[in-house]
Amino acid sequence: MANSERQASLPLDLAGDGLASAQPMSVRLTGGRPAHALTRNQKKFSKLLKEIETLRARQQRVTTAWETFLADYLAHIHPEEQRQHELRKTLVRHLAVHFHAPKGLGPRQRDALTDILETQLFEILQHEPRVDDPDIKKLIRHFDERAQAARARDADEHDDAPNPDGDLPPFLAEMIRDAGLDPANFRAGMTPDEIQRELERQMEADGFGDHPCFDEPPPPKRKRKGQNQPPAPDPQTLAREAEETRKRTVATIYKQLAKVLHPDLETDPALREQKHHLMQELTTAYKQGDLHTLLRLELAWIHREEGDLDRLTDEKLAVYITLLHEQIGDLHEEVASIAHSPRFGAVARFADLFSDVPPRVEDVLEDIRPLTRSLQSTLAGLESPDARAELREIIKAHIAHQKARSRLPDFRVIFD
Repeated sequence: MANSERQASLPLDLAGDGLASAQPMSVRLTGGRPAHALTRNQKKFSKLLKEIETLRARQQRVTTAWETFLADYLAHIHPEEQRQHELRKTLVRHLAVHFHAPKGLGPRQRDALTDILETQLFEILQHEPRVDDPDIKKLIRHFDERAQAARARDADEHDDAPNPDGDLPPFLAEMIRDAGLDPANFRAGMTPDEIQRELERQMEADGFGDHPCFDEPPPPKRKRKGQNQPPAPDPQTLAREAEETRKRTVATIYKQLAKVLHPDLETDPALREQKHHLMQELTTAYKQGDLHTLLRLELAWIHREEGDLDRLTDEKLAVYITLLHEQIGDLHEEVASIAHSPRFGAVARFADLFSDVPPRVEDVLEDIRPLTRSLQSTLAGLESPDARAELREIIKAHIAHQKARSRLPDFRVIFD
């Protein structure tokens, strides 16, 4: 029997009569007796346990969904992407011929062709970072050299440009800017009086006099009579104490349950077999620090002994509730990060910001297949006798697309 199946059946039916699974939660927590009014902490404790069970079931569903999507991606989507990649490399080889011999193309058209090639090379490198094709590698080196030369020209132009800080030393200009002042009105060789007057002028213009002097310490706050304010607790100390409490709680529950669940202490063969599986689950949960499983086993044993939540003191319930809240937060993070785990690295880009489940394979294929058809159509035109006319149409469409993009607001800044 799988471990998950044992968790669902064995712990809540230790008596062997099926009563636990047949009764509602409010009855199960009271050992089969009519439920009485639970305290606030008892209700919260039960609610958190249910929430953890729900989150763990959701975690399993999401993981299974991404495993299925990964298998379908390798079987259906990846071959389509690979087909596009090979078509793109063939397209770049055809465009490179016209790039090196741009006969009949004006400056604007040559710039557009350069932009097209750079975009296609970027897409190729995204799919295949280490390109083996010698023609593609040669073209990448060519564009890298062009980019380096452009950066060198920009650096030379920047050096020749007038310095807005005048002839002030860089460190002095930086100090003046850090003070919130403009270094443009300062110059080397100014007398101390001139520097002082310029400082006063800029500070007065910026309203520095309206602000308190930050060099002076603030006046001490008056304490109310009889008020003794303790120092704020150190967050690291609180975290360390919480972790120590959690470890003590896990160890305490383990020791308590090990005494009653150990199979060597059981004479009945059927119960000995049940306790053997439960002891394995108990030991695994203890090694993993899994407080939820330990709590569930403890509740199951309370039911077996026909006890109820009254056997859990308020102090113990408060500790459980705090730790269960932490566990719920961890589970939420784990569910949200499933798609971005290394296990699903090949398909992580398909994750949706607003959903933790993958898209449908049919929808992905419907989105990417038009690009395959477009690449095939473009290549057919470039391989035809009228390749030059096809090239002009490609460039014309690219320029029109760039114009349309320049007229649209760039909403990407919202998500930066």
